[in-house]
Amino acid sequence: MVIADAKTFIEQKSLGVDLDKPDVRQGESVTPFRQAFNYANTLPNSQRPDFIIVCDFNEFRIHDLNKLDAEGDYISFTLAELPDQLHLLNFLIDPQKSRQKREEAASMDAGALIGQLYDLLRGQYLDPDSDESQHALNVLCVRLVFCLFAEDAGLFPKDALYAYLKDMPAPMARTALKELFEVLNTPVVDRDPYLRDDLKAFLYVNGGLFQGATEVPPFTDEILDLLVNEVSMETNWAQISPTIFGGVFESTLNPQTRRSGGMHYTSPENIHKVIDPLFVDELRA
Repeated sequence: MVIADAKTFIEQKSLGVDLDKPDVRQGESVTPFRQAFNYANTLPNSQRPDFIIVCDFNEFRIHDLNKLDAEGDYISFTLAELPDQLHLLNFLIDPQKSRQKREEAASMDAGALIGQLYDLLRGQYLDPDSDESQHALNVLCVRLVFCLFAEDAGLFPKDALYAYLKDMPAPMARTALKELFEVLNTPVVDRDPYLRDDLKAFLYVNGGLFQGATEVPPFTDEILDLLVNEVSMETNWAQISPTIFGGVFESTLNPQTRRSGGMHYTSPENIHKVIDPLFVDELRA
């Protein structure tokens, strides 16, 4: 059962069915949750659910797909407890409000992480107070967030940036990102035919976001760990609304840089000019 407005799938089983016991479906042994989850992954991004509810007419399990362990980290209550737990199903009654709250929370969390990443990267520049370094840092942050957004929303392969960086030694991250940005700015037909497989995974991004070289400072183990394991792996960037995308940047990047004009690339107008044709319209299709 699908409740489209609430972006919720309901996997209903018969009374007494063990919700933890795998059953063979299409040649694969899967639990009721995994059965619904696998189906959801076949849908376009715009139709995928935020929640899966699994029920056997006695126990209700609410799985929030925005959690890192959506299968194991669920909320459970029985039919007898339902009158006291109705508030847990508010997202079915007012899905728009629930979605807005999730987007606001995701944006605030992401903004805080980008603020941490910004501060750590800033300290790596030779002259962090120069106009050139401030501008380069802002361009770098916008490019990284676009990649994070794209890997979670289907514009890039799932977890493409994470996979690209996760096993990389910190001293190599600087060069690897410069190579990635160059690839993203190069149409597929114009790329090196011997390009490494890890870079072939990334599509061409038009619109000018990756055009031109920008200074990338050396990465430390702390910076790379933050980017890979917290900013990428543990954050669902697809939950950030593009409507408030510009605000996230303007509220987390250096205010002094904004006053100096270094936020040229991060104004809401410029962000939407890049994001809307490449990302939002892609999801709406």
